Amino acid sequence: MIVKCLPVILLLLLTTRWVAADAAPDDEYKKLADRVQKTAAPGQELIDSLYTFMEKFPRDPRSDQVQLWVGQVQQKRKFHNEAIKELDFVIKDFPNSPLVTVAYRAQAASYMAIDKHDLAEGCFREIVKRKPADFKADPGATGL
Repeated sequence: MIVKCLPVILLLLLTTRWVAADAAPDDEYKKLADRVQKTAAPGQELIDSLYTFMEKFPRDPRSDQVQLWVGQVQQKRKFHNEAIKELDFVIKDFPNSPLVTVAYRAQAASYMAIDKHDLAEGCFREIVKRKPADFKADPGATGL
């Protein structure tokens, strides 16, 4: 009986180990989150840390959040063209993420900062198309 179950047990062990390796350790993620939140004047070293995290843990379920942070950090640095590009990765690579709406809003802010109001308008239109949950909850709250 044990001999028959051995392949199944091995498969379960290997699968569990593979899945566990996909996610970053919580403490490593939390340290990165703290750096993003507490750094008033971020530099390239923070961007590099975010990229390193994404390279080290490419299948982490929080990758959409880390990619969003890259865009937001670029905004803090006033590198709006880079921010727009990084935020576009959130939109295209994680289309089902609840952070897509946040990415569109941040993109719109960067477009407005570089006087590309027509492109900012396009971002706002995409937000409305997505009909975020907060719009559904109270349609009068949007002022539309």
